[in-house]
Amino acid sequence: MNIEFMFNDIKDINLIYSKEEKYNEDWGDNVTEVRYIGSDYCKNIVIQLKSHFTEIKGFNYNGQTIRIAHEEYDIKTMEKKYSISFTIDTFKNNTQAQLLINLFSSSDIGKYDTFLEKIKIFIKKILLKDWKMCTWIIDEQSEYLGMELYPLIFKTENKMRAFINKVLTYKLGIKWMKLIGFKNRIKDKRTTNVDFKRIVPEFDNINDSLICLTVESLKELMLETKIYETSFDFSDTDILKLHEKLVEDDRNSVFQKLIQLRKLKVDIWRDVFKKYFDNNIENSIKDFIKNRNHVAHNKLLTNASFEKMKQNILEVEIKFDKADRLFSDEEPSDELIETWDSEEEELLNEKEYIHDRISNETGINILFSKEIFELFKEKIQELYTEINDCEYFSYAVEVSKLNNIEDEPINQTLFSIESNVDENFNFYVWVLFEITEGMGEDSYMNLWIEKSDMTNILETKVIYHNGEAHEDAMECYYVPDSESYFGDKVFKRFIEDLKRYISNDMNTIKSEVDNHDYLVIKKGENSPLADFPCWNCNQNYISVDDNIYTYGHCINCGEENEILKCIGCGKLYSAEDGGGDLCNYCLEKIEKE
Repeated sequence: MNIEFMFNDIKDINLIYSKEEKYNEDWGDNVTEVRYIGSDYCKNIVIQLKSHFTEIKGFNYNGQTIRIAHEEYDIKTMEKKYSISFTIDTFKNNTQAQLLINLFSSSDIGKYDTFLEKIKIFIKKILLKDWKMCTWIIDEQSEYLGMELYPLIFKTENKMRAFINKVLTYKLGIKWMKLIGFKNRIKDKRTTNVDFKRIVPEFDNINDSLICLTVESLKELMLETKIYETSFDFSDTDILKLHEKLVEDDRNSVFQKLIQLRKLKVDIWRDVFKKYFDNNIENSIKDFIKNRNHVAHNKLLTNASFEKMKQNILEVEIKFDKADRLFSDEEPSDELIETWDSEEEELLNEKEYIHDRISNETGINILFSKEIFELFKEKIQELYTEINDCEYFSYAVEVSKLNNIEDEPINQTLFSIESNVDENFNFYVWVLFEITEGMGEDSYMNLWIEKSDMTNILETKVIYHNGEAHEDAMECYYVPDSESYFGDKVFKRFIEDLKRYISNDMNTIKSEVDNHDYLVIKKGENSPLADFPCWNCNQNYISVDDNIYTYGHCINCGEENEILKCIGCGKLYSAEDGGGDLCNYCLEKIEKE
């Protein structure tokens, strides 16, 4: 790698030539004695390099070679050797000077020498303190980076042209360039077209208008162009104003008025291209244009700037590739659809053949993603059936219908459990599928319940492992590596945990009352529950304490019970029992008397 740069207009000539007034006996007068001290100046530069970079282990001075004031050094690191030469030239009796620096490294052209870049930038930095101007002459390192970038730029630029032309031709027809709005942008490039055809006459019969457009013009074409209606819709007021301006010979105002009266037909960005790109495409293209022009005009590059530009160039290429795929998916031709179907069918047949062989030769069944989904769907039906059957005769809760489940990696509600006691006890059962097709791959069915306060409990991850086998090349048959299996134990445990939660933990009031009732019996206090069963569920959970639950309502099923107080003994009893304001006990007692 060869690097050459030059410094001009030294700020202090005494840095390289010292001047001293001395008396000369032969002349009988003082004379100016000029002495070259450029060697010390150059050596000081090398010493500063060694002090600044720990990578430099030493340097050798090779002396003034080739000519006077041409200083050469070898700089050594642990891995490489660099040659640096300083060529000093002065003019007009040592009043003006220039310093030519040549850096050379035997680095492999395919591997970027970061340390060489550091050296040249450091030399430039320290010498600009002594010199007014620095001019870069040769930089093979920068040239190499530019040569790496330009093919990427060329490729991306052509993708932009191809995509824009393809979309506009499909959306607006083959004569889209002649539409009002495009015409002026294309017309400005006529000269470029003529030059292109003169240089390559073999291309004189192709439509090359778009090929000759610059990237700047492509950006304007895609982001800024607007197509207008060919006719004007003038009102009487508009016509009157135009006539007035014509009488006044105000042609510019007439022109401006006509521009205002144009009717927009198509905004190319909004109506055609926007849906294929993200919101950052304009900034990405602007950066691409700057980077493209920087490289095309042979501007200097560092490794950091190279990486930054490369990232942008590849980013723009990816954006246009993605846009092209979206467009093709949106508007595929009949032939393309037929090709896709054929390729998909061929791939599926190949996979099915391999799976059938593995099944026949090893007994391992390997499922496709749709089959894994169907397996999960069957398990969900099993879950729902068990919960629904378990609570079918329950007075406490109601199980909703099972929702339709889609083969999508999103959170989906399976069903809900609603409490007849308090809607705050309601909850939903959720599922999330993580399906991965292929031998040896794991898929997951994530299950959990979401309470009314949005907290999740009973979170469970149920696995399905797709079996795996490999073909024995010598025996020409498949050998099993792992069996296919479904995490049935984990799945069954979730079902049991869900049943237990519904029975024991869902109704927190009931749990609190059970605990409170135990303390009442222990301490001899009054129970918050009536001592007769609910008419609906036949459970002894009728509340007689508003502080715990609504008076007369069953804490188990939520139904209201009519409670009366016996005028004989003062005890509470159900309105369905007794008679005449008396409980059964008192009523029977009176009847016996």
